[in-house]
Amino acid sequence: MPRQQRARAAESRAKTEEARADRADAATEEIRGQLESARTNVERTRDTVAELRGNLATVTAEREAARADVERERAHGEQRVQDLHNTYGRQVDQLRDELIQARETPTKERRTPRQRSAGEVESPARDT
Repeated sequence: MPRQQRARAAESRAKTEEARADRADAATEEIRGQLESARTNVERTRDTVAELRGNLATVTAEREAARADVERERAHGEQRVQDLHNTYGRQVDQLRDELIQARETPTKERRTPRQRSAGEVESPARDT
């Protein structure tokens, strides 16, 4: 009888081991599924990152181009302001020179021939 008991005990252990192996296989399959899902997520994330990097490169290039445009426009604006400043400065100097010349010219030279002094009276025309 001890042989039968040993056989039953061995059979019981074999069933227990088989059940444990089945649970381990099921857990392994679940982990494989999770691993595959994680790999899929990683691939999607990589694709998204690659797309975002491309977008970042595009936006960076656009930003740099915009900065260059702003710098060029700023330089052009500053040059235009400087040119206008110089032009108006020359015009102001020219007008000052003309004003100085006008003030230096004797009053008599500036009168027109028709102007009369305060004591002169215009005589009426005579009919003959």
